[in-house]
Amino acid sequence: ENVTARLYLARILRRQGRTQEVAELLKGAASTAPRDPAVRRELGHLFLDLKQPALAVEQFKIAVEQAPEEHLNWIGLIEALYRAGDPTVEQWVTRAPPAVQARVRSGPR
Repeated sequence: ENVTARLYLARILRRQGRTQEVAELLKGAASTAPRDPAVRRELGHLFLDLKQPALAVEQFKIAVEQAPEEHLNWIGLIEALYRAGDPTVEQWVTRAPPAVQARVRSGPR
């Protein structure tokens, strides 16, 4: 039932490539805490790992809506938009906090 514990375990398993187990953990975490932006962000990373960037975009957008001050949400969203080939990516970069804009514009895509 502990969402934080599920998130940490999901991150470990994701790094090991155990996506099915990650999906089950995050499904439970999302059910327990549907408004937790960290859960949405982790789901976004899972979808990126599964090469489903459009689904990742959906999760990162929810994370940004729920916690716009969290830079990791913005960075994940922008990365997912780039990978999805979404033409609105520059609009999102412009909306992102200045520190995120600087990081995104200075780093590789």
